[in-house]
Amino acid sequence: MQSSSGSLVECVTQDGLRLNGFLQTADLKKRIWILVHGVASNFYGSSLLSFLAEDLIKSGDSVLRVNTRGHDPMSYQTCIVGVHRGGAAFETLSDSKFDLDAWYEFARRQGFQDVCLLGHSLGAVKSIYFASRPGTPSIEKVVAVSPPRLNFDAFAIDQDKGFLDSMAEAKELVARHESERVIKVRYPFPMLISAATYVDKYGSESKYDYLAHLDGVLVPTLFTFGSLEVVDSKASFFEADQAVQKASQGKNWIDVITIPEGDHNYGRSRRPLSKQILQWISQGSN
Repeated sequence: MQSSSGSLVECVTQDGLRLNGFLQTADLKKRIWILVHGVASNFYGSSLLSFLAEDLIKSGDSVLRVNTRGHDPMSYQTCIVGVHRGGAAFETLSDSKFDLDAWYEFARRQGFQDVCLLGHSLGAVKSIYFASRPGTPSIEKVVAVSPPRLNFDAFAIDQDKGFLDSMAEAKELVARHESERVIKVRYPFPMLISAATYVDKYGSESKYDYLAHLDGVLVPTLFTFGSLEVVDSKASFFEADQAVQKASQGKNWIDVITIPEGDHNYGRSRRPLSKQILQWISQGSN
C-alpha cells in the first residue's frame, strides 16, 4: 500500500510471526533507521517517534517504523500456525530478537547498506539487548531514547507501591501452570499483564537491565534521558544518565546526553532532543 509519504510493509519473523511497519525512503538508499516503539505502543502510535522520523528523513536518511510482537496492550497476531496472542501483556522480551532480526533482514533486502536502530523507552531496551547479542547482524549505530532500567533490586525498594506483592502473585500463578493468567499491577505503572510476562520482565534475574549488556554493545551508541525523569524517584530512571556514564567508562563509542527540561516523552523538548541526535549522527559519519 503506497501513500504520499511512504509504504505500509510487513515482515515474517524466524518463528513465523507476521509484523507490520511503515517505510519512508530517502533519495539515497544508504542508511536506514529502524524505529522501535515503547511498551504497548505500535509503529504509528508514538508522536515522539513520528517527530524524530520526520527529522531523520529531512536529514537524508530513510526510516522504517516497526511493530514488535509487544505492540499494543493486547493483540492477536497471525503466524504460520494460526493466531498468536500477543501485545505487551503477553510478550517475552527476549523474543524481540526475532522481530528485530526480521526487520533488519527486510531493510537489507531493500538495498540499504547501513542499518541503525533507534528505540524509545522499552523499544530502547530492546535495541540495546539486540545490539549486545553475540552474532547479531551488523548494526551500524544505536540511539536509545530513555530506556528504563528493569532492575529487580531497585524496584523492590519501592515496596510500598506493591511491586513485591505483584511479583509474588505472578510467581505463584506461574508455579501453578497458569502463566497466561492476566493480573492487574500498579508497579512500575498500572497495567494488565500476564503472570509469565511480569516475572520475565521484572523478575529477580534482572536479565533485561541494560547496564549488564553494555559490554556487548560494540557499535556507536547514544543514550538520551530527560533531565526531569532522571531526578524522579521512580527506580526505572533515577540517575540513569549517571549510571550509564559510570558503566560505560572506557567505552568511547558510548555517549550519554541529558536533555534539559525533558520528561520521558520529551513533550516540550523534542526539538532539542532531535537536534542532539542529528548532531551525534553527523559527527559519527565524518
